[in-house]
Order: sequence, then structure tokens, then C-alpha cells
Amino acid sequence: MKKIAGMMIPQVLVQWKNKPTEEATWEDAADFQAQFPQTSLGDKAELEEEDIVRPKITHVYTRRPKGPNRGKSINT
Repeated sequence: MKKIAGMMIPQVLVQWKNKPTEEATWEDAADFQAQFPQTSLGDKAELEEEDIVRPKITHVYTRRPKGPNRGKSINT
């Protein structure tokens, strides 16, 4: 759901055919149903306003070291 002009608009998360999961997009449910009337959304669980849906984590980055020795090995 997204809020526009004080109204809650239902949305659906669409996993597009032949596209990776990372490229799934949120679409307004009414617009999606109008464009794809043969698709039934009736069996999908409805999320409450407070629910959080997060995409799958595919990359994790680490911070580079700071300072003058950055990128140099230190022999002790």
C-alpha cells in the first residue's frame, strides 16, 4: 500500500516473466488488474499498512580501511 493524497492505494509486487527477482516491481493493484485482467489476485495474501516486504539481499559490501596505509600491507 502506498499513501497518495491521504488515501491508501493497494499495490502488488510483480515478478516479471524471464526477469530476475531483483527486477520485481511494485505496481498499483487496480492498474495491474486493468492491464492484465486474466490474472487473479484474489488468492494473494493482503498486507497490512505496517507490513514490511524486503527484497532478497544479493550483495554485501565492506568498508575500505582509512588512513595513509590504505591498500598497503603492513609488516610487523
